[in-house]
Amino acid sequence: MQTKLTPIQHETLDDHHRVPVACLFGKYEVYVGDNFIRFYDKHDLPDILKSRIAMIRANAMHQPVSSYCDISLSIKEVYDGDRNSPMFEIGWWVAKDLFVVVIPTKDLTYLRGEAYDLAKMGFIRARQSMGMTIMNDCPTHKYLEDFF
Repeated sequence: MQTKLTPIQHETLDDHHRVPVACLFGKYEVYVGDNFIRFYDKHDLPDILKSRIAMIRANAMHQPVSSYCDISLSIKEVYDGDRNSPMFEIGWWVAKDLFVVVIPTKDLTYLRGEAYDLAKMGFIRARQSMGMTIMNDCPTHKYLEDFF
């Protein structure tokens, strides 16, 4: 059975979620819901995500290896993080291309395009990129195991 990536509520912070963010080929895929992602490049990545990913990278002792041949992390290990770490309320690096970022529920709702200022957000379900349509429900890696 494969583990689908989706945001989940933070275990100790009220009104915050742990959101998977993949950085692949210079693009960011933010898993904002079950079967729903948002695509960004480095220029249009929302500031809340940009700043937290920068903090996670700066705090990391080393970049995770690109592949864990004999290691498979459980969903609990991926989403729980280290409670004793100062990064527990910011996020952590799971794999070379995968982060878990902690953001307020308000920001997650905004990323989904469900509330706040839809006109400003420019919410779209699909967009053109290099001549092909990218749908918000078609991530490069649909399951956690695909990153390993």
